Formats: sequence, C-alpha cells, structure tokens
Amino acid sequence: NDEKVGEKNQIVTVRSINDVPLFSRDEKGALQNDYGFLMAAFVNENNPNIDLLLREAINTGVVDSFSGHQSGTSEVYRQVFAIWNVLQRRGMKYSSITTPTGDSKRVSSQYVRFFDDTIETSQANCIDGTVLFASILRKIGINSKIVMIPSHAFLGFSLDEDGKNYAFLETTAMGDVNINQYNDKKRLRDIFFEK
Repeated sequence: NDEKVGEKNQIVTVRSINDVPLFSRDEKGALQNDYGFLMAAFVNENNPNIDLLLREAINTGVVDSFSGHQSGTSEVYRQVFAIWNVLQRRGMKYSSITTPTGDSKRVSSQYVRFFDDTIETSQANCIDGTVLFASILRKIGINSKIVMIPSHAFLGFSLDEDGKNYAFLETTAMGDVNINQYNDKKRLRDIFFEK
C-alpha cells in the first residue's frame, strides 16, 4: 500500500549442481543426516555416449554382445571387463578432484562430474568412475550399487539377476595397467578369462 516495508539482507550459499551433499552435522558437530544416496542421481543410463562405448567394447573382441545376466556369471565378468578395457584404452585416469564449490562446517559435500565430463576429460575420482560404470551397467541390464565408505566410493555389481551375489570393482585402478602391451585380442581374453 505504498508503504516502505524495510529491507533484510541474508547470506545464502548457492551450490553448483555438481556439489553433492554427503552428510550434515548439528551445531555441536554430531552427524545429523546422511545424504550419500544423492550420488545415485548422477547415474545416467540414457547418455548417448554409452552406445558408442559399447560398440567400442564389442570391437575389442572381449565380448560379442551385451546381454546383462542372461549368459551367466562368467559372461557378466566379461561384460564388465570389456567396459573397463575400453575406458582404459581411451586413457581414463584417476583424478582426485573432489573440492566442492560451497564449503561449510555443517554440510560436507563432494564435487561429482557428469557422465559427459568424465568421458570428455578421461578423468575420474572414485565416485565419478563408480557413477560412470553404474550408468553403463544399468544400460546393459546388470544391476549395480554405489558403495560408500568414509572418504571413498566403489562399484558393486550383481553376478545374477536376483542380486544375491555381488562382485566389486575399484574404478580408481583405471590407468594403472599398460593395456597396450596386449595387442592380440585372443591373448587379452586368455589372460583375464582363463577357461
């Protein structure tokens, strides 16, 4: 009604969409809420780059197709290895970029790359690599889990459709092996999957 109502200033923290809260603490510093489940929001099985990666993986000869759990446990391992192999050949390396944009004493968070950012830069920290693999595995029908432990994340993937048996993958190991020494596709298969 044309009356001055006054002004109020307040400082707020605006976080980047990639700055994911992990947990919050109360005024005394005690753990209050666990937000680790938010990491799953970065899993994107519909990213068009996945089809290109899968085609590259088939071209290596490690697998002939991607069938999820349909062909048994050994084929699940082969499919996961075929994906790891392609990312390794593309030069994917561990990169410990975790610093969030909005630092806070009450909310701990971590920077997480989008699928495209990880592929374009060929860099991934533990959660980036885990989210990348979870996205690809979801696309091909292999159930996976993001396993969160203090200061680290790694991938769990089911060996059967029921999800009763899981194996685990340390994605930060990508880049630790000189895979170029294995030029022969058959030799590569024999080394990692002895019959």
